[in-house]
Amino acid sequence: MMDKQDIPIKTDRRRSPETKERILDAAEKLFAERGFHGASLRDITGACGVQVALSYYHFGSKEDVLQAVVDRRAIEHIGCYQKSLTDALARNDGKPIPVDSLIEAFVVPAIERFTNGDDGWRYYIQLLAHLSYESSRSSYAKPFFKYDDIVNEFISELKRSLPDVSAEDLHWSFYFLQSALTNAVLETQMIDRQSQNLCCSSDFDALIKAMKNLFSAGLLGLKPRM
Repeated sequence: MMDKQDIPIKTDRRRSPETKERILDAAEKLFAERGFHGASLRDITGACGVQVALSYYHFGSKEDVLQAVVDRRAIEHIGCYQKSLTDALARNDGKPIPVDSLIEAFVVPAIERFTNGDDGWRYYIQLLAHLSYESSRSSYAKPFFKYDDIVNEFISELKRSLPDVSAEDLHWSFYFLQSALTNAVLETQMIDRQSQNLCCSSDFDALIKAMKNLFSAGLLGLKPRM
């Protein structure tokens, strides 16, 4: 007769870390494709083949699932932004970064992850783009606010590069830059249609070049504060 301590303990795979990751993967994809309101917990758990109850077991509410999805990649993604800014500073020996180089340093991390990362990173970048449109209106989008600190670091460097321009103008300009980047990764293909395919929204090298040229020209053309 086997002693109790010799009986192998069965692992409930439904409650395993692998199941948790499957739920996060499904949520990341559906939130990116449909937005927060377009994907229910039943949709998410159905997509990964688990019961809805397991979503509540691992996370809680749908807002908690979204928080976990954003948090899962946030440290790494913010680190990429930080490295991009640090590298730009190093190339200029700590001096104010040229405006076009600063724009490139901000745009490239998202575009690199979007174009060269796996499907998960592509969905994550699109999810952040959706949240950027919702962040001021919806409490569920608060996880996106964790990116505010790194954005403000870029804006601080922009103030160093353009010390005679008002803070108000610089904030407006950076907001427009963020909006353009958001529209690009959401793949609206607006530019393809409006240009009758003269411009291609999936040509990200051309997109980065255009953003550098246009936004740096606009920023450098701002009038000094009075």
